[in-house]
Amino acid sequence: MNKKDKDYKYIKGLIEHDYQIIEEIYAKYSKAIVKLTRQNNGTKEDAKDVIQESLVIVYQKAKKPDFKLTSSFFSYFYGICRNVWWRTLRKNKTKTTAIEGDILLIDDINISEELSNKERYDFYLTKLNKLGEGCYKLLQLHFDGKKIKEIVQIMGLSGERYASTRKHKCKKQLIKLIEKDPNFSDFL
Repeated sequence: MNKKDKDYKYIKGLIEHDYQIIEEIYAKYSKAIVKLTRQNNGTKEDAKDVIQESLVIVYQKAKKPDFKLTSSFFSYFYGICRNVWWRTLRKNKTKTTAIEGDILLIDDINISEELSNKERYDFYLTKLNKLGEGCYKLLQLHFDGKKIKEIVQIMGLSGERYASTRKHKCKKQLIKLIEKDPNFSDFL
């Protein structure tokens, strides 16, 4: 097995949720990520969070049909971890001039954009989860692209007009929760 096949083994393992491959990634690369975070105001627990979030990002990128690994898996993964940790430091407003480490990614901008999208999604999801179960389910169905007729049937509501009114009220409630959050301006 050549180096390129071995690197794609990790990508394939992530896509297929192969726990042996995921364990191998942790075993091989976690020391480097722990070192990265510790050298930059972090802890071993921070490193675990960074690894977890980075694996999710690699998984999401690898599932795209146009995905192509243009470097070694380690370089790619380390670069994502570096970006995740840098954004965490920046979000927590920890003073740091630059993250130590000299491995750079060609698509840092794309990863940064993906991190922003993930943070925005997580932010909105936490607000959605604060709604009551009825509003949560109704909006979830709406966001999944279901038509009002389908929502009425799925939720057993009395009619389309009632469902539309309720959806509107739930959306208003969600918007209020979002706008009240002090971090709201970070996601504009």
